[in-house]
Amino acid sequence: MPKHLWVLACLWVAYGAGVASLATAAGLWYYSSNASSPVAVELVAIAAVALLGVVGGVALLGGQRWARALLVAVAVPNLAVFPVGTALGAYTFWAFLRVKA
Repeated sequence: MPKHLWVLACLWVAYGAGVASLATAAGLWYYSSNASSPVAVELVAIAAVALLGVVGGVALLGGQRWARALLVAVAVPNLAVFPVGTALGAYTFWAFLRVKA
């Protein structure tokens, strides 16, 4: 596996795990304080997308070809999450354009 893909996979696993855990904790806190809060539902959706990044990173480490498509799909909405999501999304596109399958 090329170095950039290995680094990219590790970054997605770390970023996804961190975002998923923070969003889950915040969602549970919001839900416990106000069960009808739409913020809790939004945080659960953010956690789900972050977990897709973890799955994509692990699959990329395992050499699965479908991991590229999954990470591109997860990278697109993360471009709006400035600054870390933007940097990771841009690095995802750069690494996939540079390293051929």
